[in-house]
Amino acid sequence: MARVGLYKHYSGDQYWVQGVMEAHNIPGIEDGTPMVAYRSIETLKLYVQPQSSFDELVSPGKGKRKVPRFTRVENV
Repeated sequence: MARVGLYKHYSGDQYWVQGVMEAHNIPGIEDGTPMVAYRSIETLKLYVQPQSSFDELVSPGKGKRKVPRFTRVENV
């Protein structure tokens, strides 16, 4: 479960998780789904995605082992 703090994306970019909230009235997302709000340290753009996507393992390339999409770097 994501908590407020600094995270590193598997591509190397860093993001500040601002919080987790429940989805309501978002097309294609079931109400009550936990959503993570996070901001790019570089561009300051704000992103929101389901907690399940934030926490999932991804393949960084063909034939490479799966790694976490985001890894916590720093606590608040």
